[in-house]
Amino acid sequence: MRGTAAERRRELDSIYPVWERHTTWGRFVINVARFRERVFITTDEGDFTYIEIASRAIQASETLALAGVVQGMHVGIHLCNNIDFVVMTYALSILGAVSVLLNPKAPSSHVAELSEQAGVKILLTKEEEILQSPLMGEKGIKVIDPRKIMENRSAGRERTESQNSENRLVTIETDPDRTAVIIFTSGSTSRPKCVTLTHDALLRSSFGTCRTRCMEDGRRILLPIPLFHAMGYVEGLLPVVYVGGSVVITEKKFDPGRILEDLKKFQCNDLVCVSLVAMRLLEEQKKRRELLPDLHAAYWASSCPDHVWEEAAEAFGIDDITTAYGMTECGSTSVMMRPEDPLPLLKRCHGVVKEAGCAGIPEEDGRLLQTRIRDPETGEELSAGRAGVLYCKGPCVTKGYYNDAAATAKAIDADGWFCTNDICVLDEKGYLTFLGRSDDVYKINGENVAPALIDSVIEEWPGVVETAVVGIPDDKYGFVGVAFVELTFPEQADAALRSYCADKLLHYQIPKYFIYVRGDQWIRTSNNKVIKAKMKKLAEEVIRRNPSKESIFLYREK
Repeated sequence: MRGTAAERRRELDSIYPVWERHTTWGRFVINVARFRERVFITTDEGDFTYIEIASRAIQASETLALAGVVQGMHVGIHLCNNIDFVVMTYALSILGAVSVLLNPKAPSSHVAELSEQAGVKILLTKEEEILQSPLMGEKGIKVIDPRKIMENRSAGRERTESQNSENRLVTIETDPDRTAVIIFTSGSTSRPKCVTLTHDALLRSSFGTCRTRCMEDGRRILLPIPLFHAMGYVEGLLPVVYVGGSVVITEKKFDPGRILEDLKKFQCNDLVCVSLVAMRLLEEQKKRRELLPDLHAAYWASSCPDHVWEEAAEAFGIDDITTAYGMTECGSTSVMMRPEDPLPLLKRCHGVVKEAGCAGIPEEDGRLLQTRIRDPETGEELSAGRAGVLYCKGPCVTKGYYNDAAATAKAIDADGWFCTNDICVLDEKGYLTFLGRSDDVYKINGENVAPALIDSVIEEWPGVVETAVVGIPDDKYGFVGVAFVELTFPEQADAALRSYCADKLLHYQIPKYFIYVRGDQWIRTSNNKVIKAKMKKLAEEVIRRNPSKESIFLYREK
């Protein structure tokens, strides 16, 4: 029985009454003892139990040690969503090495640059281009194919070793305050930075997700997003360990039809993804009407049109849809909607600070973070309902950026408060609404304009698939707004959309320019976030080419 959200939360509190500080491997070992034969990972290769993953991780750690991996070494993981990714992260945790998570689809030159930036000494990859390239060697980085690490281990040997693994579940690293991973920021507004996260930070954040979402025993999550990002790793892979659950991952290219089939085939209870993936799945589900009797929960981050929430709840037949806000520097998500929160709240906010129970701050009633909203110019703390820059402090906040003391000092003050550079509002009940990056906010005749607010209005107009508003310099007004819009129907909608905006927005909030695009014309990060800094440059280029037009149909261009 799944039970109510309150019942599931009480069950988690009874199992985890006090916070025990461990490394990621140390926590996994405890749960292997509880859930030994349960399936932990399902991939294109098949099912893998908790004890099988443990056995493989131990074997891999022994071989990695022979290859030169030592405590504290930075080891790059350049792998897709497959069993090797999971095994190698745990193997490196055993050895006390730092896992540097890299985009497996990035070109070799980019991988080399980021690896050097993160101090990588050994890189694990299957990509022949990188394995054969002299570039890594020139930078002093040893490249290893993880398939070589696990080769010559027959199924029989694995079974034999897994039977004896309980006697070998040992670890070199025992300090939960040492760095466990380096995850790069998305780079949507600047050069990617190397965010360091400790073992304890990862585990507290992932337990906070587990408890806030009230995960039941054995929850099965389908994860159609990359594991190398904080969302995939911290919100999908790590939380299920606390409840003996499992994660379905795949290396295959995203296909909404196949994802729906996998939800049914693997009897998934939960879908964790980004909003763009969710909306494409919703479109496909409206056509197919797949019966998904096991699915009862879904979580996606990033904004989407308001109507999507109710439509998704009905189309997928689920009663627990949630969203969240966060960033890698704060251990992934900071605030999150709870299962018992009414659906209409999803339209106006992103949730409350994660309620992590024993893993949270006792003085904050078990919340994972302390939060403050400050005036972006004076630094004055603002009262509820006023927009300003969000600051966070707590045990899951990064200790800093690797090898970048200047960026660390700029982001974290002497009292440990981390500046998110995000414009947010906290209401009287503690619900947070994200309004946009402070870098995105622009001024028209001295009036602040928050693009996220305009995005939310435009996305509600029928036929809008996605939108992104940016501000560009203007000689007369200082800045003017440019709305990139993807529509499901032709340009005849332009006048009607402008009229709609005039009814819903203040005059200075209405974008001067509307640029209509195809789905493939968005400039995105590897995690499907629109890179507004690059869209801003694109806007300036397009408008320079069309100086007399305020409505531009970029999708006509090849």
